[in-house]
Amino acid sequence: RMTELANLQLERGADGLCVAKLGEAEGFAAAGARRIFVAYPIVGEGKAERALALAATVDLTLGTDSVEAAASVGRVFARAGIRARLLLAIDSGLGREGVLPDAAPALAQSIAALDGVELVGIYTHEGTVYGAADASEVTARARSAGRTMVETAEAIRARGIPLPVVSVGSSASARA
Repeated sequence: RMTELANLQLERGADGLCVAKLGEAEGFAAAGARRIFVAYPIVGEGKAERALALAATVDLTLGTDSVEAAASVGRVFARAGIRARLLLAIDSGLGREGVLPDAAPALAQSIAALDGVELVGIYTHEGTVYGAADASEVTARARSAGRTMVETAEAIRARGIPLPVVSVGSSASARA
């Protein structure tokens, strides 16, 4: 959440930034970031209007976890004649956010059918690793989440959605 650290990451080869909220994305864009993923789903046309304005200045991808949230974004972007790129949040075990893997294919299909959006992938925050007792348990938990995400992506792709992005991890599990 500090632009100085974000800029150091970008200078050292980071492809973009992942932020929690739209306001953070706006701040990082003002500081020079050009590729941003907003992980916390935005809901409502007011926030979608802000996202649309931001998308005019950066390569923006938004997280979503429901048809209602995706539809509110889609309406605003469709009126502007463009599509918002969305990643669907998957609950890979933390229970904090996202949809359960079994529910994801049907939800993804409903979201992909909306005007003004393009469902480009799925993501998770693999926070269960923070409770691991040791490095081997971190690895086991991270790999389990990875398998869950790959299986979920394959189930979504089986419904005809290309889904090029499958994003896993957290700071603690990135190496695993």
